[in-house]
Amino acid sequence: MWNKNDYEEYAISILGFFYPNVTNMIKGEAPDYYNNTTGLEITRAITTKNGEVDAFCRKNLNKPLQVISKKQLKKMGFNGAPVSVDSNEILYAQRSLQNSCLYYYKEKESGNLVLCFYFGKLITNESTADDIMHAISEKLCKLNNHYRLFSRNDLCIIVQEQLNYCICQEEIIDDLISLFVSSIKELYNKPNWIYKFDNIFLLFLDNLFCIDSKTWEIKRDIITQEIINNISSQTKN
Repeated sequence: MWNKNDYEEYAISILGFFYPNVTNMIKGEAPDYYNNTTGLEITRAITTKNGEVDAFCRKNLNKPLQVISKKQLKKMGFNGAPVSVDSNEILYAQRSLQNSCLYYYKEKESGNLVLCFYFGKLITNESTADDIMHAISEKLCKLNNHYRLFSRNDLCIIVQEQLNYCICQEEIIDDLISLFVSSIKELYNKPNWIYKFDNIFLLFLDNLFCIDSKTWEIKRDIITQEIINNISSQTKN
């Protein structure tokens, strides 16, 4: 299960692939990364429900299924039994329409199913916009109170959802990004903020969007499996 540093390093790796100047940033605190001209804060957009699942997984990571509370699983919507998702019957998935999917691996000797990770929901809608707005609002408060300020102040929001998974996905993505930008503009128009983030990166599992809050231009990069593999190999080296 990833911790805060893991998510930050993942974001820096993806951003650095598309924006090489990011790779030269120094690790800091408030903001998380910086160089001579730019501060970069990294956070996650996570629903209350997915936050419960995240905390649950951290608590039960590497525990066999039989010792995990069935009552708590049902409360989060994981009612069915895990089913094999590979031909070797090593990896098992327990799905919930509301809260994505829990994954278990089968121990070779005991045959026990052991919780190893979970995957975020695939359906993105207005609730995701609310999660993103909450993350931006929270970070704006900190930017205007105790963050170190730079010539440019950027924010990267990790959204653990994928977009490239259905028919008519381009139309859906266009509508979603329009919704996000409209919501950000509304938030920025409030008189609460003296300082605002210049670029807002929305880092999905398979897409990276850069929203320039000065011009409201949007740059989109698709994160392919090849890119993930490339980054992974560079990290290992």
